Amino acid sequence: MKEPVRPKSLPKTATWDKKESCWTAVALDAKGKKHGRAQHWYPSGTPRGETDFEKGVQHGVEHVVRGGPGEFAYESGFAEDVHEVFSTLDRGMLVRQRCLDASGNDVGSDGKPLPKRPKNVAADATWLAPLKLWVEGPMAAARPITGEQRRYDSNGRLLADLRYEKGELDGPARLFSYPQTRAYLEEAPKGPPRTVRTEAVFAAGVLESVRCFDAEDVELVSATYLVGELHGTLRWRMDLHGDLDKPILEVSHRPIYARSLLRPRPLPGTARVEADFVEGNLTEARSFDADDRLVPPPPPLAGWGEDTKPPGLAGYVASGAFARDLATYFGDRDRNKKPDPDAKRAPKVFSQLPEAQREAATAFHALVKAGTFPMLRTCEISAFGFDCVSNELYGAEDARYFGLAYDDYGDMYLLDLPTGRVRRWAHDRDPFEDDEDFESLDAFAFAVVRAELAAEGSIPSESLPALFNRLGFGWYAQE
Repeated sequence: MKEPVRPKSLPKTATWDKKESCWTAVALDAKGKKHGRAQHWYPSGTPRGETDFEKGVQHGVEHVVRGGPGEFAYESGFAEDVHEVFSTLDRGMLVRQRCLDASGNDVGSDGKPLPKRPKNVAADATWLAPLKLWVEGPMAAARPITGEQRRYDSNGRLLADLRYEKGELDGPARLFSYPQTRAYLEEAPKGPPRTVRTEAVFAAGVLESVRCFDAEDVELVSATYLVGELHGTLRWRMDLHGDLDKPILEVSHRPIYARSLLRPRPLPGTARVEADFVEGNLTEARSFDADDRLVPPPPPLAGWGEDTKPPGLAGYVASGAFARDLATYFGDRDRNKKPDPDAKRAPKVFSQLPEAQREAATAFHALVKAGTFPMLRTCEISAFGFDCVSNELYGAEDARYFGLAYDDYGDMYLLDLPTGRVRRWAHDRDPFEDDEDFESLDAFAFAVVRAELAAEGSIPSESLPALFNRLGFGWYAQE
């Protein structure tokens, strides 16, 4: 702000402070830095308040009072009903703040009366109205936070017990699982569904370790990190997890799911899991039962179709072999989600298929409609019936395509009605590659079952390339 006309009421010692847009009178030390109590006036000459300085740094109390219309030191963050603000600073770091209305009553920065201070909250704690919590200890200001800080909700429940160094979380941290905890602390790890308390260790803002506990103080999950990546052994109580679709642990908005640790389905009798990581990469995982005994993986399957030749694929779906394999290999899994709402058009559009392909499509639809389709990573049938035209699917906005399934990469498989081929639609590159087509729905169904078995370790994954090359879809074994 340009220096205004100097009001006659100001003392001779007052000078214009361009940075603060106010008149200031303050003593300077031998090095020319502000030292002692400074007095401030608005451009009009109305008193603005005082600030304590020590060698050029705010240290002590900063008192700001509202002046005439439109005169207030803070441009935002305080309601009109806030008349005065007292801020206590420790060499530039805010450690307490108190707001008063025009009658001298304590209010929050929103101008509303403070909630009753819980007995366990210190008398000098600050009420942060926007977040509806009490804060004991340093807060952000001109100087980054350093020191211990505790945060409580309006009822006095401890939300977080933290330590900062130069503005970064540093050292042990305790976090309690209430909605407000993550609302104000982005760095807070999120534990499994039953988590009540999280204990973490940070170094210069980087998470080093985390442990999550339930209401009975049972450890639900623990993990160690190296430069932001899982490193070491992650231990997880699967028997106390509940919904396996919920993340085991979430750090920096990066969730870890059960399927990323082990097989798509847990081994029977598994109570807890140990998974070893090196710089974010899973190297080994082990399952243990309730008596802490190692649960061995099942023996490899025999007779899973490893000798199949191209003619043997014909009729795989229509004959019921596909349904039998799903029931035999994955019958203990959860059922898949409901198909796309447009799946009801299947019987009508399947009339466009070559006659030799219609029976397979009808049988596939019957499995989906019956609700017996198991959860598969390789074939997630909530896309069954997807309308590529109405959904404007990039590169596939054509009525010739009928959605079949998603895979775990988020890509989609589409049934090409005029030819009966199954085409892979990729979301992160050119939608189609001709050498990634399945010649038929039979070939697609046969492939996804074997790929799923390999993904869960029931058959050796190294045995797939030779089989899939022989059947004409060797590319799929590399996915």
